[in-house]
Amino acid sequence: MPSGQNIARGAWLASVALLTSTFAVAQELPKGEPAQGGGTELGSPDAGEDVTYSPPKVMRTAQPTAGLDAEFVDEAQKAGKAEVQASQVAVQRSSNPSVKRFAQHMVTDHSKANEALRQLAAKKGVSVPNDAAVDPDIEALKSKKGREFDVAYMALAGPDAHERAVALFQRESEKGQDSDLRGFARQTLPTLRHHLSEAREVAAKVEMGK
Repeated sequence: MPSGQNIARGAWLASVALLTSTFAVAQELPKGEPAQGGGTELGSPDAGEDVTYSPPKVMRTAQPTAGLDAEFVDEAQKAGKAEVQASQVAVQRSSNPSVKRFAQHMVTDHSKANEALRQLAAKKGVSVPNDAAVDPDIEALKSKKGREFDVAYMALAGPDAHERAVALFQRESEKGQDSDLRGFARQTLPTLRHHLSEAREVAAKVEMGK
């Protein structure tokens, strides 16, 4: 019969062999691969960390405005700039109180609308020139005086110009693709309609020599 010392030594050797086998199996497992029971190996870089999945953030960039909206921006800024330039001349040179008053309204209101449109267009990827290009019609206006000046000014910035502006902004407010530009057109329309009404009254007075 084996002695007690031999039995103890056999048990110790068996324990060492078991530990060696377990360590070898653990070494063969890929790091981060789930072990039995759903846990994560300690060698995994995610061990002890919150690995809850978070979807990637979507970064939205402004898309350049095109089509009807771009056409609206281009036509509106050209008309608005011409309106301001002609009216600045009228404020200085007209001797008719009604014409001077109307011209000052045009300078104030259209300058604000032009700047609002420029800032909005920039956000939409549309460049709006902010220069003062020479307009031959306005240069011709500067050479006129008295009633001839008033008639020429109202031909440039009066009823016809505002009828075109109202039609342009009405179209954008109804058919524009960009919601911000549609909103801008909608908000500006009441002022343009008021200008049109005022322009008709002043133009009638000028025609009658008043």
